Amino acid sequence: MEIFIIYAALSLGNLTSFVEFKATSFPTLEKCTMFYEQNKDVIESSLVDHVNLKNPNAKIKFIGCSPKSTFGDIRKGDLT
Repeated sequence: MEIFIIYAALSLGNLTSFVEFKATSFPTLEKCTMFYEQNKDVIESSLVDHVNLKNPNAKIKFIGCSPKSTFGDIRKGDLT
């Protein structure tokens, strides 16, 4: 069974990093998307706080849902 997560793509110059929203994971893309839409303001506010604390020069390029397996082979970067 595929697990879906809410994530953000961040950029700093030519580097890209991904941040996973840790509150929960979802059994379907639809449930993930619905949760994100219902909690968008809180999620985006906490992401901005996180980025400002960890790396204020990073830019948020995208926030959305994706299968967790999509990020299985991506090494964790130093942006987060």
